[in-house]
Amino acid sequence: MSASISFRLTEEDAKNLAVIEASGMSRTESIRTALASEARRRRQYASLADEAERLAKDERDIEVVRETRDFFADSFEDLPL
Repeated sequence: MSASISFRLTEEDAKNLAVIEASGMSRTESIRTALASEARRRRQYASLADEAERLAKDERDIEVVRETRDFFADSFEDLPL
């Protein structure tokens, strides 16, 4: 798929792009790199959120957290459970 996009850079956008281009990348490579980096970051965040949700439902993990909290007594008063 080959599609062109265009948008107006804000001053901050231009500064951010300049930082990436300073590594020697072309403008196109810089934008592709930024897009790929952001997509990767969002996939990782979603994966971590899924893992946190899974662990929050894992009875064994909950028990380990309780045991750890009990071991350290008052040190973890704000720990949920």
